[in-house]
Amino acid sequence: MQRYVDQLTEDLRTAAHQRRERPRPLADQYFVNEEERQRAELIRHFSDVERYVSGASNSNMYVALGFAPEVFPPAERLTDAQLEALVRDLLDLWAAHRTLADAPEGVPPRLLYPQLLRLMYEDYFDPGDSGYHHLEFCEYEPARCPWPEGLCGCRIDLENFGAAGE
Repeated sequence: MQRYVDQLTEDLRTAAHQRRERPRPLADQYFVNEEERQRAELIRHFSDVERYVSGASNSNMYVALGFAPEVFPPAERLTDAQLEALVRDLLDLWAAHRTLADAPEGVPPRLLYPQLLRLMYEDYFDPGDSGYHHLEFCEYEPARCPWPEGLCGCRIDLENFGAAGE
């Protein structure tokens, strides 16, 4: 399994590098002044907004990132070190696609990895070069929270919240 995980992490790193190093559209080179460049950027931005609102370019992250769900082994078959490497490189690929995972600090890779794979099935809009996506794991309903007690703010006992500081 280690050889497979090594190859998968290398593929994730390569995909992240290619995303970061992709060239900007050639048309940007031919704008003769700053005003024309800003106008073209605004048109591109509104085009992205239109694609987002219409759902024209929505798919899931597996499609957008270029990896099939089947390439990711189940967490139960991985060691802690393998999980840590996969989570690190998967999050780096997300960041290369300007997508950030808003998970509570301190979530161990064994808990985070399956949640990352679950989120990758949901609708995803690639922001391109226009901003960032922040993907949250918790819907702030304690009964549906994927994290254990103590890791997520949705599980705060609001009745006793004020009494704790007194």
